[in-house]
Amino acid sequence: MGRLRRQGADARRTIELLTAENEKLHGKVARLEERIAVLERIATDQPSRLAAEIEKLRN
Repeated sequence: MGRLRRQGADARRTIELLTAENEKLHGKVARLEERIAVLERIATDQPSRLAAEIEKLRN
């Protein structure tokens, strides 16, 4: 009976660790998706619009 409790406790701990890692990776993926969206916009925008946005940032 003690062995089963130990396995249950180990399983719960594993689930907790995997859940935490999953949340961390979801956040990382979301940030990467945002960065990709910015890069896609830069790559597909007209050069004049990009130049205007860069100038706005300089001011």
